Amino acid sequence: MSTYNENSSSTYQDLDNGRFYIIYADETFADGSWGKETVSVNGIDIPDIQFGLAKYATTPVSGVLGIGFPRRESVKGYEGAPDKYYPNFPQLLKCEQIIDVVAYSLFLNSPDSGMGSIVFGAIDESKFYGDLLTFPMVNEYPTIVDAPATLAMTIQGLGAQNKSGCERETFMTTKYPVLLDSGTSLLNAPKTIADKMASFVNASYSADEGIYILDCPDSADDIEYTFDFGDLQINVPLTSLILSPEVEGGYCGFAVQPTNDSMVLGDVFLSSAYVVFDLDNYKISLAQANWNASEDSKQVINIPTDGSIPGGKSATAEPWSTNEPFTVTSDIYSSAVCKSKSAVHLPTGSSSTTQSNVQARSPSARIARSRSTTTLSNTIQTGGFMNQTISAAMESSSATKPKAPPHCDQ
Repeated sequence: MSTYNENSSSTYQDLDNGRFYIIYADETFADGSWGKETVSVNGIDIPDIQFGLAKYATTPVSGVLGIGFPRRESVKGYEGAPDKYYPNFPQLLKCEQIIDVVAYSLFLNSPDSGMGSIVFGAIDESKFYGDLLTFPMVNEYPTIVDAPATLAMTIQGLGAQNKSGCERETFMTTKYPVLLDSGTSLLNAPKTIADKMASFVNASYSADEGIYILDCPDSADDIEYTFDFGDLQINVPLTSLILSPEVEGGYCGFAVQPTNDSMVLGDVFLSSAYVVFDLDNYKISLAQANWNASEDSKQVINIPTDGSIPGGKSATAEPWSTNEPFTVTSDIYSSAVCKSKSAVHLPTGSSSTTQSNVQARSPSARIARSRSTTTLSNTIQTGGFMNQTISAAMESSSATKPKAPPHCDQ
C-alpha cells in the first residue's frame, strides 16, 4: 500500500491551524496535523479539501474518507484542537455545485466481491431490489443537539429464520435507534439481543477471544437474519456474519459484538443493504442490495435538492423517540408456512454468556474497530493525495446547479 507524501504534492497546503488527533472506541488513535489538498474523482477536481494528515498512529492507517456530519469531525476536545468545523468531501461537492444535495448512496456488495461503489448526489437503481423506502433520521442526543448528528434511524424488530428447516424466531419488536456506520466492520447490539442472535446458531461467548464462537456452518446453510424497519425488511445471510477460523478445523467467529445499550449496523449488515444518506434533509433510504448487479447495468438518477428520490417511497412506521425495554409483541414473520418459536413476552432480561476457553481454535482476527464515525475506508484516486485504485464512483446528472450554501465558507 502506498502512502501520501505531502512534500511530493504541488497542491498541498499546510494549514498550521492546530493539531489533528482522533481516538476510536478500541483505543487506537492517530496524531498529526491539518492540511488541504486537491482531490480528483472520475476526472473532476475538487480543490481545498481539508484533511487530517496522520503522522503517528497505533496501527497502520489506510485512507479514511469522512462522509458524515461536519459536527462529528475531530476538531474539538483535545489539546491543540483547531476548534473549527469545516466542509468535508460531500459538503464540498455541493459547494462546488457538482451535486444538488449533500447525499450519497452506498453499495458495499457481497462480502466476497471485493468491490462496491458510492455515488454522490444520486442513486443507482441497478444496485437494489424492490422498493427504496425513505425513513427519517433520529436524534440520539436531543439534550445536546437540536438535529440528528449521527446517521441513525429506527429499527422496529429483529429475528432469524432457517428456511429449509422451517425454524424462525423474533428476538425483539421494540423501536430502537440504530447507527448505520461503514466505519464499523461488525455488528454491535445490546447484550440481550446479541445473546439471542448468537443462540439461534448455537454460538457461545468466548471471554478469551472477546466474541461469540461456533462450529463453522455449512456453505449451503440458508439461515438469515431479518432486520425489520417497519415498512421494509432487510435480510442478511448467516454467511455475512461468519468470521473464518485462523487454523483449519478451528471455530468460526460470529460477527456480532455485545454492548451495554448501543446498536451499530456495520459492514456485515450494510453489505446486504442499499443505503442512501441524505444529510441535508435528515433522511435515510433503504432497499435490499442486488449482489448480481454489474457495472454495465448502471442506472444513475440524480437526487434533487429536496431529497425526493424518483420512484422512492416514504416510510409510514413511527420512529423511535425514547428507549423502552426490549419486548416481543408480535411475530415479524408473517408467513404461516413455517412454525415460529417467537412468543409474546414481557421485557427481555439480560442473560449470562457462556465462557469458553477456545484459544487453540480461535477465529480469524477479522474483528474490527468499532469506530462509530461514519467513514468510507475504500481509497480513491486523487491529484497528489493518494496514488491508489479508485473504488468509489461519483456521478451527477444535475441539470441546474444550486447556489452554494453558507457552510461552504472555510
